[in-house]
Amino acid sequence: MAADPPIARPQWRTRDFLLFWGGETVSALGTQVTYLALPLAAILTLHATSAWVGLVTAGTTLPVLIVTPLAGVWVDRHRSRPLMLVAHIARAVTLAAIPLLAWAAMLTLPTLLAVALLVGGFSAAFEIAYLSYVPTLVDRDALVRANSAIEGTTSVADTLGPGLAGVLIQLVTAPGAILFDAVSYAVAGWTVLAVRSREPAREASSATAPDAPRATVREMARDIADGARRTLQDPILRGLIAVSASFNFFEQAVMTNFLLYTSRVLHLRAGTIGLALAAGGIGTMAGTVFCGRVGPTLRSGLALGGGMAIASVSLALLPAVADIGLWTPIAFGAIFALYGLGLVVFNIYAVTLRQLHVPPDMLGRVNAGYRTITYGAMPLGALAGGAVGGLLGFRVTLALAGAGLIAGAVVFLRSVAARLRGVLPA
Repeated sequence: MAADPPIARPQWRTRDFLLFWGGETVSALGTQVTYLALPLAAILTLHATSAWVGLVTAGTTLPVLIVTPLAGVWVDRHRSRPLMLVAHIARAVTLAAIPLLAWAAMLTLPTLLAVALLVGGFSAAFEIAYLSYVPTLVDRDALVRANSAIEGTTSVADTLGPGLAGVLIQLVTAPGAILFDAVSYAVAGWTVLAVRSREPAREASSATAPDAPRATVREMARDIADGARRTLQDPILRGLIAVSASFNFFEQAVMTNFLLYTSRVLHLRAGTIGLALAAGGIGTMAGTVFCGRVGPTLRSGLALGGGMAIASVSLALLPAVADIGLWTPIAFGAIFALYGLGLVVFNIYAVTLRQLHVPPDMLGRVNAGYRTITYGAMPLGALAGGAVGGLLGFRVTLALAGAGLIAGAVVFLRSVAARLRGVLPA
């Protein structure tokens, strides 16, 4: 009797991808620890004012506006793997300095801010390199599953990370907890180094000559402009970047006013608010499972449009459930679970679509332009939300921001999503 043929493994479950995936899972968990421990180090250890806490918090994202376009040029001219290794090692060493300085009683607020800026800059560079690196580890028809796997473990880290951070801060103080993140980056760097497959060199193009990898300032400016032109001239990419920037703007306005409204008007405890927000991680995990199993069979327009609609409408419902008594926290949790589900479906398909739609020699610059614009909208939304909330009230501003989210989703559904009729490869 003939033996049954071996079951073929999915094309993305290769040794090299599993190594990379495992390393990024560990570093994502460590990153969530730092997100909480870094500002708490300023508050609890250095007794910082609110202005300094704001500076330290903003320092982790501010470098995106400068580093991201430059990283996009680098990635399109060079292999991504060396930049990823440098970013991991640099973040590990920089973060390890915080507990050492704290234990030596030499940690200061300017030093903490400098660390935040350095880590934010290397993280921005890593994100661009990673987006161009994943397509070299898996076949193009397995990108949806690969991206779903990465997003899935990232969502788990987003859910477990704050709790782990709280325990570590209680045990070893905030600076000591940051050492966990330093170790996580060292582990992730080792996994990248252990990948055996050789990343292909970037193909020659008018903007990326292989015999002249060192770009002048003029050449770098031209490459950045080429990436921006490629992004804005393409109707699909233009639509994705517009809806993402719009969503991030209004989402940050919602989040700012949600925290103010629940704490100052509804008088919910911080733990209750945290549990409601943590439900978003549960929704994210459900969304990644959906994309990994069912999502690859969906039309790309349906997945992108449906994900954006669910995320937008769910946040718009927040002010409507604010007066239902004891059920309010539960309703908030359900809303954030739907929000997490819809957003991760949109993000997985948006990343995969860019990876498949953009030529490899332009992917770094296109991703850089995409992230610079969409991430740049986030602080603007938070500032605008805070200003309007102070003038009109938190609940009214929540409703206005929710209306903006729905309007952006409707425009996206009627314009870009309707054109995307194909199914992305599984």
